[in-house]
Amino acid sequence: MAALVFGCCRKADLSAVSTKNNGQFIIRLIDFLRTLASIFQHNPMNMRITTGKRLLSLLLPLILSHLAATAQPKVFFEDQIVEPGTTFKASIKVKDFTDILGLQFSVKWDPQVLRFTDVSDFAFDYNINENFGFNYALSEGRIAFIYVDPGLDVFSLPDSTVLFAIDLEAIGEVHDTTSMRFWDQAPLPAPEMYNGNSQTIPDAGFDFGMVTLDVETATSLNSVPEKAALIESYPNPFTDQITFVLSLGEAADAGIQIRNVQGQLVYAADKRLNAGRNQLVFTKQLFGQAGVYTCQIKGADFTLSKKVILVDR
Repeated sequence: MAALVFGCCRKADLSAVSTKNNGQFIIRLIDFLRTLASIFQHNPMNMRITTGKRLLSLLLPLILSHLAATAQPKVFFEDQIVEPGTTFKASIKVKDFTDILGLQFSVKWDPQVLRFTDVSDFAFDYNINENFGFNYALSEGRIAFIYVDPGLDVFSLPDSTVLFAIDLEAIGEVHDTTSMRFWDQAPLPAPEMYNGNSQTIPDAGFDFGMVTLDVETATSLNSVPEKAALIESYPNPFTDQITFVLSLGEAADAGIQIRNVQGQLVYAADKRLNAGRNQLVFTKQLFGQAGVYTCQIKGADFTLSKKVILVDR
């Protein structure tokens, strides 16, 4: 239709707007709103301005309804922080996933930072051999995925449903980063989604996420914190030595253990700790090499642990 607003000589053409073409709708909507704004600016008659505002208030719910109805589906990764040496899941989630017939994509990451181990958490009964491609998972950090509904019916999923997860091991160093991105370079096919007419959905989204290798250095305390408390550990990360300052409610015998990220014991000792403030110094020689370690101080009724990072100069 063509909208002639309050005798204005300019028409805002809203015809031929497809409910599946959000961009076309927005272009015509902007044209219409500009016309309306022109009326507000140049027409001094309050009655017409008031009428225009009423019309806009009537149009607004329709506009919002249209935009909601044409929300484009997407799959996405969320940003994550993981500890070196640990395994984790990079989940591929969905949003506005309505009336989808199928989709295909490849996922790429840095194989020097993350090592592929498996796929899991399937939204559907996938066939490993038919729906996934793992030929380059270890060498290049890349897997392929394709899925079409077996009955050629469209399907819908609630927002944040996990389509599937990629199981990975963090093999890089602290502060290494890599994107989990949807690969769109030849010779691989471009990421695509298909609607019920087997047509490509033009504005479907494929949003990458970032994985950062870091270590949480929070203190883990026993369930009776008045028995013992780790006041500070500094510097962390460290190059030569690290100092632990702790406070005990009463004197106690404690075992000290240092373990690497694989859980291997690299140092152990027993020590008598005094009531009140204690200071323990650990030199880099006790750790052996740069990396992430867990230091544990354990008494009869308390346990203190702290993750620390030894770095090269």
